[in-house]
Formats: sequence, C-alpha cells, structure tokens
Amino acid sequence: MNSLYELDIGQNDLINSDGVQNLVCLQRLYLDGNQISNIESLANLMGLKELDISENQITNIDKLAKLVSLRQLNASRNEISKIESLANMVNLQQLNISYNKVSSIDSLANLVDLQLLDISDNKITNIDKLTNLLDLQQLDISANKIQFIESLAKLFNLRQLNASGNEISSIESLENLVILQYLNASGNEISSIESLENLGDLQQLNISNNLINSLKGIENMKHLTHLCANYNQIRNISVLENKKKNLIHLELRQNKIMNIDSIQFLTHLEVVDLSNNLIMNIQPLSQFQNITDCNLSYNMIQSFEALKNHNFYNRYKVEGQKKHIKNFQLLTNNSELFPIQLQNQQEIQEYFKMDSDYISQNTPKILINNNLQELCLSNLNINNTQVLRGLINLQYLNISTNYISDISPLARMKKLQRLDLTNNCIQNILDIQELSQLTQLYLSQNYIDNIQPIRKLNKLEILHIENNQIQNLSVIPFNIKVLNASKNQIKDIKCLSQINNLVVIKLSHNQIYDIAPLLKSVKMQELEISNNNISNITHISNLTALRCLNLSHNMICDIQVMQNLKNLQRLNVANNKLQNISVVQYLIELQFLDVSFNQISDLSPISGLNNLIELIVEGNSFKSAEPVQQLKQLSRLCCSRNPIQMESLYNIKHIVQLQLRNVYKILDLNYLIILTNIQALDIGENNLEDVTMLKELTNLEQLNISDNIIKDLNCLSTLTNLVWLDASNNLLEDQGFHDIIDNLNYLKLTGNKINMQHVITSNVHIKTSLCELDLSGSKILNKVKKMIPKFTNLFSLNLSGCQINNVDFLTNYTEYHINDKITYQQNLLTLQMLILSKNNLYNIDALANLTQLQHLDISENNISNSESLAKLVSLRQLNASRNEISKIESLANMVNLQQLNISYNKVSSIDSLANLVDLQLLDISDNKITNIDKLTNLLDLQQLDISANKIQFIESLAKLVSLRQLNASRNEISSIESLTKLVNLQHLKIQGNQIPNIDSLANLVDLQLLDISDNKITNIDKLTNLVDLQQLDIKRNKISKLESLKKLVSLQEINLNNNLIENQYLFSNQIFAKISYQKISNLSLCDSKLKNIDFLKYFKNLQILLLNDNKICDIDVLEHLQGLKILRLNNNCILEVNSIQNLRKLKEFEIKMNYIQDFTSINLHKKFEKYIINDQRIPKQNDYNIYYKSKIVKQQIQKRYFEEQRNINFRNQQITIKYKLQQNIVKALSNLNYELSLLQMFCQHYQENVAQ
Repeated sequence: MNSLYELDIGQNDLINSDGVQNLVCLQRLYLDGNQISNIESLANLMGLKELDISENQITNIDKLAKLVSLRQLNASRNEISKIESLANMVNLQQLNISYNKVSSIDSLANLVDLQLLDISDNKITNIDKLTNLLDLQQLDISANKIQFIESLAKLFNLRQLNASGNEISSIESLENLVILQYLNASGNEISSIESLENLGDLQQLNISNNLINSLKGIENMKHLTHLCANYNQIRNISVLENKKKNLIHLELRQNKIMNIDSIQFLTHLEVVDLSNNLIMNIQPLSQFQNITDCNLSYNMIQSFEALKNHNFYNRYKVEGQKKHIKNFQLLTNNSELFPIQLQNQQEIQEYFKMDSDYISQNTPKILINNNLQELCLSNLNINNTQVLRGLINLQYLNISTNYISDISPLARMKKLQRLDLTNNCIQNILDIQELSQLTQLYLSQNYIDNIQPIRKLNKLEILHIENNQIQNLSVIPFNIKVLNASKNQIKDIKCLSQINNLVVIKLSHNQIYDIAPLLKSVKMQELEISNNNISNITHISNLTALRCLNLSHNMICDIQVMQNLKNLQRLNVANNKLQNISVVQYLIELQFLDVSFNQISDLSPISGLNNLIELIVEGNSFKSAEPVQQLKQLSRLCCSRNPIQMESLYNIKHIVQLQLRNVYKILDLNYLIILTNIQALDIGENNLEDVTMLKELTNLEQLNISDNIIKDLNCLSTLTNLVWLDASNNLLEDQGFHDIIDNLNYLKLTGNKINMQHVITSNVHIKTSLCELDLSGSKILNKVKKMIPKFTNLFSLNLSGCQINNVDFLTNYTEYHINDKITYQQNLLTLQMLILSKNNLYNIDALANLTQLQHLDISENNISNSESLAKLVSLRQLNASRNEISKIESLANMVNLQQLNISYNKVSSIDSLANLVDLQLLDISDNKITNIDKLTNLLDLQQLDISANKIQFIESLAKLVSLRQLNASRNEISSIESLTKLVNLQHLKIQGNQIPNIDSLANLVDLQLLDISDNKITNIDKLTNLVDLQQLDIKRNKISKLESLKKLVSLQEINLNNNLIENQYLFSNQIFAKISYQKISNLSLCDSKLKNIDFLKYFKNLQILLLNDNKICDIDVLEHLQGLKILRLNNNCILEVNSIQNLRKLKEFEIKMNYIQDFTSINLHKKFEKYIINDQRIPKQNDYNIYYKSKIVKQQIQKRYFEEQRNINFRNQQITIKYKLQQNIVKALSNLNYELSLLQMFCQHYQENVAQ
C-alpha cells in the first residue's frame, strides 16, 4: 500500500493514527470523526495536499509544521488553541479551524494564497493580520469576540462573508467590497447599514439581531433575493418597493412594523415572515401567487378578508414546476376567528367541531391537500383532530396549545417526523406507536402518566415529556439523544443506565435522590437536574463531555468531584449547602457560574476563570470581590446580598451589567466611577441618598435605584442612553424629570412624592417610546389622564392606588387626517396588561373597548357590576378580588382565562365558570358560595382556593386530578373522601371544618404541606405514607398519639398545639427521637401541658420554637439549639433565662407572664431585634435601659411565689404527720385486738375447766 495516494478512514472509532506514517505517497487523507488526540504519525507525510482531521480530540498540531505542500486543511471541531505551526503552509488555499479554542491568528498573515478561510466559533478578538489575504473569496469569522473589522476593507475579492455572533458595531469598512454576494452580520451591535449602499451584487443579506431601525442602504441591491432582518427595531419598510423583481425570501420577524403597503410590489416572494410586529392590515398580501411559506403570527390583525379568495392552497405553475404551500402560520392574532378564510367558506374553527360525516365535504383545501408537508395550528382552541386525518404526507405537525384529547386521527400520518402536541388535554398516547418515522416528539404539559407506546419509536431522538404525571421512564427508546422529563413524579432513573447516546437530559423538579445511573452517559453535554433531593454527586465525575450542568436547589454540600469536568461552560449550583468552591479553579472553560444562596465566604478560586462572562454570587457571605478584577471577559456580575467591601470592586471596568442590591453596608458609589462601559446597574435597597456619581456612567441603559432614600434625580440628565428606569420607593419629588425620561421604554415611580402631571405632560418624546408605565401610588390628575391614551406603544400600564374613580379616559379615540379624510382610531391598541387595583372605582364600563387585554387587575375597588367585562374574551388573567361583586355571568365567555381571582366578594353562584376549561388558578374564597358542582369540568386547575364559604360537599373536586394546591378551609365540610384520587396534591388546607376522619388522605403521597387544624380529628395513623410531607399543622384537634410521625422523614415544620398529648407520652414513646428531627426547623407545642422539654435536645436545626401556655420551669436544654431565631415561652413557670445568652442567632424573644426576676445575664437591647418581657414590649435602642415593673409588683410576685412554696411544704408536712399518726393508731388497735382475742380464748378454756 506504499503507493496509496488517497485514504479515507473517517467516521470510525480510531484513537490514534498509527500506521499511516509509512504511506509516503499519500496526497489526500481523511481522518475526520474519530477520537484521535495524537497526530505525530502525520509529520513525515510531506506529499499531502488535502488533510481532514476534523471532529477529533486533537489539542496540538505542531507536528503538521512540515506539511508545506498542503492545499486544503480541515482541523475543525477539536481542542486546538495554538496554530503557529501553520505559518509556513504558504500553499494553503482552503483552511478550516472552526470550533476550536484559538485566540490568536497572527500566524496566518503569510498565507496569501488562501481563498477560503473559516475561523468561526473560537476565541478570537483581533483579525488585523487578515489584511494581506487579498485572494480570499470566502471568509467566516462568526461566533467570536471581534469588535473591529477594518482589516477587511481591502479584501476586494470577497464574495461570501459571515461575521455573525460577534460584537461589531460598525460595518463601514465593508463599503468597497463591491463584488460581495453573501453577507451575514447577524447577532452584533450594528445600528446602521447605510454603508452597504454600494454592494450592488449582494444576493443574500442577514442583519438579524442587531440595533437597526432603518433599512436605508439596500436601495441599490438590485440582485437581492434573500433579506433577513429579524429582531431589530425597524418601523418603516418602504425601501422594499425597489426590490420587486428578485426578492423571494423576506424575514422581518420581531420588529415594530405597522404598515406593509410596500410589500405588495414584491410579487415574486415565496417566503415571508412578518410575525411579532404591530400589523393590523394585510391587504397588501392579497395578490401574492408564489408564496410557499408565510408567517403572520403574533400581530394585531383584525380581518383576514384579504385571504378570502386566495389560491394559496391550489396547485399552480411557476417556471414550469408545480408548487404548493408547505408552511402557513397565523397564530395568536387579535381576532376571535381562526385566521384563515379561504374559497368563501365558513370559519375554519367550525370544521373542528363538525361530525366526521360532514368533514370531507366542507373542509378547506388546505386540510385535504395531500402534498402538504408542514402544518402549524397552534393556540387555536381546537378540540378535534378528525379534520386532519387526510394529511397523510405531513412530515411536521404542530397542534400545540389547544384542547385536544384524542389523537387517534394522527395514526395515519406515517411520514411524520416531527410532532408537537404540547399543552393539550391528552391522557392516552396509544396511537403514537404507529408513527414509526418520528424523530422528534413533544408531549409536554398534558395529563400523561403512561408512555409505554413510545417504546416502539426506534428512530426517536428528541423527546419532551415535561410537566405530566409520569413516574416511570423504563420505556424510553435506546436511540434517544435529547430527553426532557422535568416536572413529573420521577424518583428512579435506573433505566437511563442503558441509554448511551444521551446528549441532553433535563430532569428538574422531580423526586430524584440517586444519579448513579447516569454514570455511563459519557456523551452527555447538558444535564439539568435542579429541584430534586440530591446530596451525592460522586458519579458526575465521569461525565467529562458536559458543557452545561444545573444542580441548583438540591442538598449538595460538596462539589469537589467536578474537577474532571474540563469542558464545562455553564454551571449552576445555586441554593445548596456549599461552603467551598475551590474546585471551580480547574473548570477554566466556564462562561457562566451561579453559586448564589450558599454559604460561600471566599471567591479566590474564580480568579483564574478567564473565559467567565456571567457570575452570580448573590446571597452568600463574602466581603471581598477582588478575584473578580482579574476576569477580563466578565460582563455580567451579581453580588447582591453580601457584606461586600466596595473598594474590592474598583477595578472591574469591563463589567456591562452589575447588581449590588442590599449589600448590608452604605454603598459608596465613588468606587463605581470607573465602570464606563456599564449598561445595566441595580443598586436598590442600599439606603442611598445621593446618586450624583451616576452621571458619569453615560452608557447606562437600565438603572434600578428602587428602595432607597433618594430625593433628586437631576444629576441623571446626562444619561441619554437610558431606556429603563426603576426609581420606586424613594423620596423623589416633581422637579428634574423631563430630561431624564425622553427615551424611556420602561418607567416605574411607585412610592414617591411625585406629581405625575409634571413628569408626564412635560415630556413630549415619551409618548412614542414608552412601552411599560408604572404610576402606582401616585395621584393622577386630569391632564395626565388625557396624555396616557396617546402612548402609542404602551404594552403595560399600572395605575394601582392612584385615587382614580373612573376609567373613561383609557378608551378615547384619536382623530387622524389622511388624504383629506378624517378617521378615528381607538387608543391604547397595544395595551395588554392593565392594573387598576386599590382605587375608588365603581364603574368600569369603559374597559369593554380594550378587547386586546390579556391581564387585568381591578382588585380592591368598589365595583359591584362586572357586565362590562363580557367582551374581554382575550383575557388570560383577571383579578377582581375585594370588591362588591355578586354576579359573575359576564365571565362565561372568557374561555382563554388561565388565572381568576374573585375572592372577598359577595358571589353566591359560580355556574358561569363551567366553560372556563383553561383555568389553572382559581380563587373564590371569602364569598357566599354553597355549591361548587360546576367546577367538575375544570380539569386544568392546578391551584384552587374555596376557603371561607359555606360549602358542605366537595364531591365535584374528585376529577380535578391536576390539582397541586387546594385550600378548602373554614367551610362546613365533614367528609373528604372525594380527595382520594387527587394524587398530585402538594399543598392541602382543610382547617376549620367538621372533619372527624382523614383516612382518605393516605394516597396523597406527594403532599408537602398539610393543615388539618381546628377539626374533630382523633387519629392521624393514615399519615404514615406521606413521606414527602414538610409542613404539618394539626393544632386544636383531639389527637393523643403521634406514632404516625415516625416515618415522616421530610418534616420541617410541625404544629401540635392544643391537643391531648401528654408530657409522659412524649418521653415514654420517644416520638421525637424516632422521627427525622434533624430536618425540623419549626416546632409549635403551645397549650400542650408540657412540664419537661428535655426531648428538644434532638432538634439541632430548630429555627422557630413556640412553647406558650405550658407549665415549663426549666429551659436549660435550649442552650443546645444554636440555630434558634424565634423563641416564644409566654405564660409558663420559668424562673431564669441564663441558657438564652449563648443563642447568637436569636432575633425574636418572648417570655412574658413568667416568674423571672433578673435579665442581666443577657444584654436584651443589643441581642434582639424584638423582645417582650413581663407584658411590656421594649424596642431596640443602643442606649436603652431595661425597665421592669415596680418593686412592689416584683416583691408581690416574689412573695406570692415563696408563700405558695411554704404553704405547699407545710401541707406536705401536715399530711405526713397525719399519715404517721394513723399508722400508729392502726398498729395499736391491731395489737389490742390480738390481746383481746388471747383473753377471750383464755376465758373460754377457763369456763370449760370449771364445768369439768
């Protein structure tokens, strides 16, 4: 084989290249897709012209230095950081080193023959050395950290340039690249494209995800066929009129476009995406004949008449080819109708309600088009899929967010590859097993508890089943690469040990303890397993391919085993029990790190994480942030809620976003003056008075200074880039606002002393820019009311607590003069969230016109009539609590409601809620309701509050199996058997009823909170299965035995007040010694006749202890409870408190109504934030002397105590004397009786002798 000149051994499992060194004639060698780390054997292959070593594990390419004959080299997707060995390869024409760790490309300066260069997905910041590569035709520099591209100005031969995903703000250097045909500049910070006006040969342009507000610059691009400008700030697209000949692909998603008249000239368009804009009129689309892919979702379209006679769905000829539509989307517009009216047929929504006999005759052609490959019908209130049964060629189907329960019609779609059934009402997925070609399946947010049919889907690679009722994963196909099973009831994941292809797995919000089964998942790149019960992560050390790891909200104390996870880029271990994070010093690839809410005091291990971009260390105990100063790539930092020293932040000038909320000390802003690049700053809750220094931070775009004591913001007038401001809860007054808020999109001024008339009416420019306005807590005057409706882009408006007595000003119409015609347009068309709580409203009729509202809060008013709400059918959240409402028939048509609160009203009937099947949260508490039968259809309910009514029977709740929280307290309920099947319940409150028996709760094993207080319960034995129970309240019942608590290993809070539990029972059975006392943090045993509390020695983690109204004398045992924060010992027999002095964490202390004479052993006024002794509350003051009651009272108490003791002793002595006397008398009488009996016997013998 020595004469071999081409060898392809790619896509194998080779771990080295040994053996090829003797093939000296090789000219082309392909080693891609293996596991090779060493390439020394290639050093002598001098004749190589093409070499592909991509997708391996190579870190060093120095051995390639002698291969100077190479014309093409592909070394992409390795671990290469240095490329100096390429400097002498002057014959290279094509070079690909993408997806590596290269930071410098200086060694490429002499490779002047290069025609194709791909250096994407590296760590490159400087490309100045490319200036000599004049022969370059294709260049990819995407996904780096490049800011400046002036070095490209002379590359006149460039035809294709990809500069996406960088930090570029100016593209003026591209103005002379006149033969450029393809340009991708998406994902940068570009604000203008006018410099591109000379690029007349450009055919494809992608400028998505930038800061562009105008398309000016594309006028001369006569050959442009593809334009993508998604996610910008574009309003005007009139320049498109000149693109009528060639433009076939147009994407303008997520902009601010209202008018699309200019599109009518683009008659050759095949693909158009105008979703997420402000479009109301789509008449310009009426003449299009070539469209194959159209997306108008998430706009404000009121009418679809423009599509009425459209032939989108008929076959037609284009350049001799028959075409048909493949994808059409018009989701979630501002219309109640299904947004397609075709061939003069009825509303399509009717077809989904028809009987199957009529479907074939009346179905629109779109739904019987056998050529249809992609169909999206998301969020359209569909409950029947029979109409889709003829689409047998579909490859992609999205019918998510509907009311579908039966999916049997989908069984005929044998070609389906992607199926999205997210957020429906599906319980049975048996028919899924027929779809053998599925590669992607989305079943999230349904009611599925059995996924057995998935076992047969052998091609399945992506499976989403989160937020269901699944317990068993054993049927997951072995080919799965991506699995999301979060928010289920999974405890055991042993079955995953057999699946070796897993790349992404998400199992958050389950009940998992053991992650050992993941040991073999060595290909895994992303693991999310937060909010579980994990304490041991030893087996994670084997998952060396991990890039993203989320272990937050668990019980982890040690993460040292992560030392081998060298590829980690994102790590979240927040809300655990960590004290040491020294292991992160080895994780040098980290870009994101969250260690918030742990017990960390030292940040020094992070000092070497040079790739770190975002760091969250909130809620710890460190004082110095000096290690952060060395992280030059860090742009986002959160240090809130730490006792941080401000001087340690002085040299972090590279930071772009900074949070310093509540840092426990007076914040010295002078240390922030160096942060000239900062764009977002949060310094709330710091008692700041003066923020003058902030005027130097001219790049600020977002500023949160809430919850301080600031009086004046005049100093911020220089912050011209500011678009987001939260200055709530300060001491601000009227002056000094008009220069500050000209460009604001968001403004919150709640809790100040501001006259909003001055703020709003003095700022003309704010009317067009403001999207969110929070005026809560301010008095709104008439002049301000006239201004508010003119905010044309207002999305959210908060007028809570503004002393408003009517809302007529919200629905005024504006008069427009267009072409000598007068038209009227309703104001606030963009408003979706409106908060009017805590006002003086009686009448809300004017709200009837705000039909686009999705969130409305009218709570805490004086409203008695809700009929005007009937037209607000788009509402998803409604809060009408604390009013005077008695009738709610107007809610019957609000079928989109997901959250409803009508608590604290006068409602007696809830029959009108029967059709609100989308409800997930319902609060009808504190009304006059007696019957809840109509709730039986609300199967989506997850939270239900029916407390404080007059309800006796709750059988209608039996089918609400999705319920996770139920509050049925303070009613007249005597039986709870109907709760037996509500196995998903996590929180249950049934206190204050007439319930004698709780046996039916035995199956509710997911319960975490249970309140059965104030009932007639005598036995709690059936609670023994509730091993997840964390909070238990059984006060004021008739319970005497607690054996069932022994197995409740998760208990953290217990309230046993006022039962029949005896002190002797607690000790004789050692109840508290056997339950999991280590976890209990809150214990209440008030009014329990306790005398001895020595059993508390087991409760080492107690934080709250309530022992009021007992007979306790000795509290020495409390000195062992070092975690105590709240202690109440009122009304006992305690004489001294010396044991309290060492409880350093104690904040609140109550011990009134005892016999304590001396408190000098503990320094009360320094030690506690709140304390009560001898019926007198004493506030905390540094120099406050403790005053007791008068000496007379003290002496009386003391005298009474000793007199009682003396009387007791005297009585005891008298009893003893009397007892001894009685004993002596009894003994004397006994002796006397004995002597008398002897005398009687003697007399008897004497008489007998005399007679003889």
